[in-house]
Amino acid sequence: MKLTAIAPQENPVSLIKNKNWPDFKKRFLPDPNRIPADYTGWFRGENSCANAITISSGMGWIRDWMGVENMCYLAYDDPDCFADIVNTMAELSCWFLDEAVKSGMPVPDACLVWEDISGRCGPLLSPDIFKRLVAPGYRKMRDALDRHGIPYMCVDTDGNADALIGPFMDAGVNMLLPIEVGVWEESPERIRKEYGKELRLIGGFNKMVLEKTKEDIDAEINRHLDLVAQDGYLLMPDHLITPGTMLENYVYYLDRIRELKFQAKRRFIV
Repeated sequence: MKLTAIAPQENPVSLIKNKNWPDFKKRFLPDPNRIPADYTGWFRGENSCANAITISSGMGWIRDWMGVENMCYLAYDDPDCFADIVNTMAELSCWFLDEAVKSGMPVPDACLVWEDISGRCGPLLSPDIFKRLVAPGYRKMRDALDRHGIPYMCVDTDGNADALIGPFMDAGVNMLLPIEVGVWEESPERIRKEYGKELRLIGGFNKMVLEKTKEDIDAEINRHLDLVAQDGYLLMPDHLITPGTMLENYVYYLDRIRELKFQAKRRFIV
C-alpha cells in the first residue's frame, strides 16, 4: 500500500488539531519503506537483558498531537473519529510487529505502550471512554503480541491511574510502570493486593527520598522488601531522578538495589 503524499507546507500537528483526521491518517498507513533495509543488522550478538519495543499509544499520542483539551473534547464530540485514530495506530503497530518478526528481529520480551494519561487527580479520560474507544485497539495489539509469543504488554503512565488499571488489564495489559507515589501516595503493595500477580509492576520507590539521607533511602527500600521478594515486581524510582538528588545518594541507592538484584536474581518474569 502506497502512502499518499501530503503537501510539504502542511503542518501535520495542525491537521489533527483542526480535526482533519482523514488527511493526517494518510501518514500512518503501512508501507515497506517504513522498515530500513538494514533493520535486522541492528540486532547482533547475545544480549542477557530483557528486550522491549514500543508500540502504539492509545491516548498519549493523541494528547500530544492535539493538546489535552482538544483530545478530551474529541472523545465526546466525535467518538468515531477518536476510535478510528486508535484503531489506525493499532493496526499500524500490528503490521510493524508482523513485518519486523518476519524480517528476523528477535522476538522481544515485552512491548511498551506509552500513555502518560493520568494526573494527580486521576486519568484524563474516563474508564468508560477507554473501554469504548481505546480498548478495542489495545486488544488488537494484544492479539498481535500473542501471535508472536510476546508475553508482556506494558503501559507507561504517570499520575494516579487507579481508575484505569482494571480496564487496562481487561484489554490485555499485564505490566504497569512507573507506579508513581505522588501526593496521592500510590502503593505497589496496594495494587498487588487488589490485582494479584497477573499484573507485573515496575516502580513504586518514592524518588523524592533520594534527596534526603542514606537512612531515608534504606527505609524506603526496606518498606518494599516483602513485595520485592515476590515474583513480578521490580523496585525502581517512580519517575525521573530529581535535580536535587546528590550523586552520592544516587550511587548509594544503586549499590543497595544491585545487592537486591543478586539476591532475587531471575525472580521478576515468571
